[in-house]
Amino acid sequence: MAWAGETWRRLCLLARRSQHDEELDEEMRFHLEMRAEEHRAAGMDSGEAAYAARRRFGSPTLLREEARDASGWPFAESVWRDVRLGLRSLRHSPGFVAVALVSLALGIGVNAAVFSFINAGNSASASRSARAHPASFGRSSAA
Repeated sequence: MAWAGETWRRLCLLARRSQHDEELDEEMRFHLEMRAEEHRAAGMDSGEAAYAARRRFGSPTLLREEARDASGWPFAESVWRDVRLGLRSLRHSPGFVAVALVSLALGIGVNAAVFSFINAGNSASASRSARAHPASFGRSSAA
């Protein structure tokens, strides 16, 4: 049942991602301030202490991404971001949307028509062979 708790936790994080990001930023600021305070206590001036703390702490962006990957579903979040970006892009170019929808509609329609035509031809040839040999229709050749 541990997987159920973990799944619930991850779903809650997906629902309140901005709150989680704010908490993560606050925690990172706290650690940076504590590290800078340690450097100031060791005798550095405040500018050098802050720089040394940031250098030792590492890239905040990388740490945020690693925390997000560890706490959520990176694939689902990536797909969601891509969908949102795609919808924003489509909203800015309605002409492209119209051309894309028309070409998709034509492609699907032509595909359905060709399939129906081929399917009708196969059905007609199957019924002709059944009329020509009524006793053998539906029987296997091994009987």
